[in-house]
Amino acid sequence: MTGLIYKEWRQNRLYIILTAVCGAAAVFIPIPLILTGGDGLQALAGEKGMIVRVVALLLGFLGVGALQSLALRGDERKGWGIFIASSPETEKGFLRIKYEMIFAMSVLAVSGCLFFEQLLGAVVFDITGEALPDLSGVYVALVFLQIFLRALDIPFIIRFGDKRGSMIKAIIVVVLFILFTAAVMIDPKDIGEALINVLKNGFDGDGILLALGLLPFAALAAYFLSYLISCRIYMKGVEQYDK
Repeated sequence: MTGLIYKEWRQNRLYIILTAVCGAAAVFIPIPLILTGGDGLQALAGEKGMIVRVVALLLGFLGVGALQSLALRGDERKGWGIFIASSPETEKGFLRIKYEMIFAMSVLAVSGCLFFEQLLGAVVFDITGEALPDLSGVYVALVFLQIFLRALDIPFIIRFGDKRGSMIKAIIVVVLFILFTAAVMIDPKDIGEALINVLKNGFDGDGILLALGLLPFAALAAYFLSYLISCRIYMKGVEQYDK
């Protein structure tokens, strides 16, 4: 098992390091954006600063998601799949290390955000005397959302490979969008009223708190279920690898 951990580190160390960089960049990129706009650091504590910080945070986590996808590549070889399945660790041990690495990258990103957020808050308060609005709740929500999305992504990559898996996911999204569009065109009035009710009821204060409270449990449960599914379909994916 130690050998698999070392392999993942050697193979993906650049992506892991860049994950920490994304966490720092998501916090500090708003500074030059605010300063070049003619505002001082105190603007980071205002409404404009909040918008810029949230947008930078979203971009940072999108970057981490891309790095995680890159870290899942490199093992789509039939020879490697047969070897690892016949080894003492088996494909279950190999996939467990993969899932743990992806999870650790998400934790590394949010830890970097939280650390540098505290550092930035201290600097801004020391210079301007104004406290930055706390975004720690947004960080935590984004990291669990990211874990949930990876729980959906990984089985597709394991079963069909990166290119085919991405294509199949895109096809599913397009088909669902077409079905939704068709349903709206067939009965636009009822569908529209239903959506309005969902938005009203889902975005009130209690709905948001409930969703945020359930998100960590749903994300972790989906991630564990995703691991079990990947273990079941791993050899089927190996069979269709090119070499």
